[in-house]
Amino acid sequence: MTRRTTTTLRRLTAAGAALALTASLASCSDNPLSDQYRAGDNKGFIAADGFRVVEIPTADRGQPVTFQGVLDTGDAVTSDEYAGDVLVVNFWYAACAPCRVEAPELEAAHEAFADEDVSFLGVNI
Repeated sequence: MTRRTTTTLRRLTAAGAALALTASLASCSDNPLSDQYRAGDNKGFIAADGFRVVEIPTADRGQPVTFQGVLDTGDAVTSDEYAGDVLVVNFWYAACAPCRVEAPELEAAHEAFADEDVSFLGVNI
């Protein structure tokens, strides 16, 4: 091997190592959702050990959350469409096993309230 080839290989190896280190450090960067998950505190997730309802007294409620987004159909959606109505929002992820387990329960709730003024909106994160 020539000296030039050896130097080039060392540079490529160093560049590859730097790239790998950068990628691994980037995966450890702060992510609020990951931080909440790791904290394990009460975020309102209902595990398979039961069902819990927490109603916030009217006097303790803040202003309605405003949002906008795009549905899976490509149509736009905004909080204005649900103003004054009951809206059940579920944040889920397709690769999340507990999310998939709770899907039939959400569908059953959707069917149970089909004749009432209740809307369901799933947000796939």
